[in-house]
Amino acid sequence: MQPDESTPNMDDALATVRQSDALRAASPPEPLRTLAEWLADPAALEPPKQLVPYLVLDGRVTLLAAREKAGKSTLLGQAVATLSRGGDFLGQPCGPGRVVWYAIDEPAPDAVRRLSECGAEGAAVVIQSQKPTPEHVRHHIHEFTPSLVVVDTLTELLTGRLQNDRDAMEWARALGPYMDVFRDTKTAAVLVHHATKDGREYRGSGQLGAKVDVIAMLRIPSTVNEQDDDPDVDPESETRRILDVKGRGIQGKDRLFFDGSEYQLGEGDMGLSARIVKAVGDGCDSVNKVVTAVRGRRETVALTVNQLIESGKVMRDGKALRLPLYGSRPMHDTRTGTSRGTTHASNTHHVRTSPEPLGNHRDLTAGTTGTSGGTDDSEAVPAVGAYSPQAGTTSASGPGVEPLDWASMKDAA
Repeated sequence: MQPDESTPNMDDALATVRQSDALRAASPPEPLRTLAEWLADPAALEPPKQLVPYLVLDGRVTLLAAREKAGKSTLLGQAVATLSRGGDFLGQPCGPGRVVWYAIDEPAPDAVRRLSECGAEGAAVVIQSQKPTPEHVRHHIHEFTPSLVVVDTLTELLTGRLQNDRDAMEWARALGPYMDVFRDTKTAAVLVHHATKDGREYRGSGQLGAKVDVIAMLRIPSTVNEQDDDPDVDPESETRRILDVKGRGIQGKDRLFFDGSEYQLGEGDMGLSARIVKAVGDGCDSVNKVVTAVRGRRETVALTVNQLIESGKVMRDGKALRLPLYGSRPMHDTRTGTSRGTTHASNTHHVRTSPEPLGNHRDLTAGTTGTSGGTDDSEAVPAVGAYSPQAGTTSASGPGVEPLDWASMKDAA
């Protein structure tokens, strides 16, 4: 971080710290309090409550870090909007409460539009565009009494105060006065920060993580090689996220997806092969149309289409793509693999049903075994509307295949 003329230099930052220390030295010391006295105060023993589900604890400081353009401001905007008006955030109750948002890393109108589009309560959110000093933050908290303060971003806040983001002592000196304000006023805060290039950790010294109460990492699966990663999806168009939260009183690793308007809890998407099969079944009869529908890299999509053609899951009708038909029903309406044998007419296709809906966030590699003409070891393709936990049945068609009633099979078992 390089200092600029519009922000205090390191000498000014150190002077602020010394002034704070001098004020503390002049004030009377904190009265001694025994363990018995602490135990006699039930309120002091209560764990902090969630202010924003999955992200923020009441009166605690959260570091929210992600790669640039990974959606952290979008997720936080949704959270703040929900908190301001009261409602459900990621399926859990949230708010109402007041918020001060320091939009110092982007033009303030951008933050205004984002929060407005998310449905924030106008009178419950204050948006400030100038970098605040610790005393400015304290003044705003006393004036507006927010339950949450957002600093977007921490890097911009400390520009000019922090010359080496690897130096633990510099982090302590630069961030300490702000942390004192949040602690003294018992106000929750979210410090928006950048992640390392691989997206796994926050940037800077470990002292930063030690200072805050909660560390929340928002990751794009395609860029961090998670266990359930789908490397064939273009990170720029990937709609899934992993929210990894660790801290005092809160911990979890949850999967989110962006539905075009807001983040929701869950997977929300299928693997590439399943998306291609569905796109072809929906009428995308060319690679260009499939690329647009599945949001993938053209080279990867084209290669996967060829693999699906070789396996028999997709067919070429002249130059057009289509799904193979088994009887009168297209393949993507059934949970079936492609039989490998001399001819489709001579094979008996076995269809396997599953008591649990199959995961839709990655390609499914489990296959079934056929008899009389060949074995089926192809990838299973999730059906579209073929299984419903409510209806309890799934159907398939093809040579020698009768519709299966899962409910009766479960009762028989």
